[in-house]
Amino acid sequence: MCALSLYLSSKSSLTAVAYSTAEEYNLMSILSALNKQGLYKGRAISEDLTDVLYASAKYQVGEEPRELFFFREGSVVFWNFPEIERKAVLQFLKPHEHHAYSSTLVDQEVEALEFVYHENKTKFRDGNIFLSAQSTENDLEKYTFSSGLALSVKLAIWEASLDTYVESIEGIIEDMKEGRSIKMTREQVFRKTGELFSLRHLINLSSDLLDTPDFYWDRPALESLYLKVIKYMNISRRTKVMNEKLTHCCELMELLSHHLEDKHHVRLEVMIIVLIMVETAIANCFAKFGFGKPSKTLRKSQKLKLKIVVNLELPFHTEGDFVTANNNLVTCGSRAVEDIAENHCLMI
Repeated sequence: MCALSLYLSSKSSLTAVAYSTAEEYNLMSILSALNKQGLYKGRAISEDLTDVLYASAKYQVGEEPRELFFFREGSVVFWNFPEIERKAVLQFLKPHEHHAYSSTLVDQEVEALEFVYHENKTKFRDGNIFLSAQSTENDLEKYTFSSGLALSVKLAIWEASLDTYVESIEGIIEDMKEGRSIKMTREQVFRKTGELFSLRHLINLSSDLLDTPDFYWDRPALESLYLKVIKYMNISRRTKVMNEKLTHCCELMELLSHHLEDKHHVRLEVMIIVLIMVETAIANCFAKFGFGKPSKTLRKSQKLKLKIVVNLELPFHTEGDFVTANNNLVTCGSRAVEDIAENHCLMI
C-alpha cells in the first residue's frame, strides 16, 4: 500500500459525488424551494458565478459540513452526503428540471472523488482532493473541484446518448453493407441529423469542454486545480473522441439523405413518363375513333369574315401577305393591320 493510501485511510476520507439529471436547472426556483423547505441554506458564492448555486445543510450530522453545488446546466455535486440523502435531494430537484434524463441513465453515470482535510495548502493528487483546513477560500476551492466533476458527469451523459444513437443506426449500416433497401424516410433522416447537430452544439458551443472558464483567468491557484481535475478526468481526449464519432455519424446521415433524395427524383421522373404515356395514348384514341371532331353545322358557324380596319395609325402588311386569325389563314388586301387581334379586327 502506497504512502498516500495509508494517509487517506488514517484520515477517514470523505466523498464528493456528482450527478447530471437534466439539460438545465432553474436555479431561482431551486433557491426559493430550499428556503421554503428549511433543510438547506442556499446562497451565491461569488458575483462572478451566476450559473451555480451553493447550499449547505442547516443540521449537522457529523463533524464535517454537508455542502452541495447546483449547476445551471443540470448537474449537482454533493460533498459529504450519505446516499439516502443524495437520493432525497435528487427527488427534490425534479420539479426544477428542464428536459430531465431517465432515472436509469442518471444512476449509471456518476462521478466521485475522495477528499480529506489537512493542514497544508489545498491540492489535487492522484485522483484525491486535499483541502486545507486553514484556507479562507474553502467554498471556491470546493466549487473548482465541483465544476470539474460536473463537467465530467455531463460529458458521460452525452457519451451515453451518443452510444444509444450509434446503436440505433447500426441496422442501417448493415442494410447498406448487404445492399438491402433503406428502411428510413427522408423525414426520419432529417430528425436523426438534427439530433446529431444538437449534441454537437451542446458539446462544442454550450459547455466549457473546449476552453477554461473565464472565472479562472485571474485566479491562477484555482485554475491550476481545475486543470488538474480536467486532466485526470480525460475531458480533452473524451471530447475529441466524441467529436470524431459525431463527424462519422453526420457523414452517414448525409449519405443517406443524398440516397433518399435520388430515389425521390427517380420516382418523380417515372411518374412524369407514365403521365406522358397515358396522355399520348388518350390522344391517339381520340384521333383513331374520331372523338372530338366538330360537326358540319359547327364548322360553318365558325367561319370568320374579317373586316379590315383601315385608316389607323398602325403598321400595315403589304398586299399578298398572309395573316392568321383564329386558326383561319386569310389573304390581306392592299392594306391590313400588322397584328390581327381582338382590338384590331371585327368579327361579323
